[in-house]
Amino acid sequence: MSAFKEPAPLPSVAEKQRRINRMRDTIRHFPARPPTPDERALLTEWLAMAGDIASAYIVQRRSDDPDLVNRIIIVESMDDTPSYIVHAASGRDIWFLSYPGQRTKIRRFRTLRAVLNSIRPVLAEVPRCRGGKNS
Repeated sequence: MSAFKEPAPLPSVAEKQRRINRMRDTIRHFPARPPTPDERALLTEWLAMAGDIASAYIVQRRSDDPDLVNRIIIVESMDDTPSYIVHAASGRDIWFLSYPGQRTKIRRFRTLRAVLNSIRPVLAEVPRCRGGKNS
């Protein structure tokens, strides 16, 4: 028996679109606020340290899908299919992480740092300040 595991076949274009549509339908119900400059810097730092992430970006152009504006898209492979969608809920101190599959999964976090570390644990944890906020 070989220890090598065959990679899973890449999903078809139709399957990728179905996964994206399920994610979009799910996150549509949670309006997003724009990331702060500190949160943008944290995303840049995380991306540089993660190494094996193909791309991560914040959707912000008017020509982009309006359901994705102010959300962070994280792509693990070179096929440009979103692996994760991250956003802070508008008017709340909570972060959502959505990821596709047969059923879209959503997890909640207190900080962007916690979300990013749940994907790739490369950022040092920062002790919570009393009465203050951390990125």
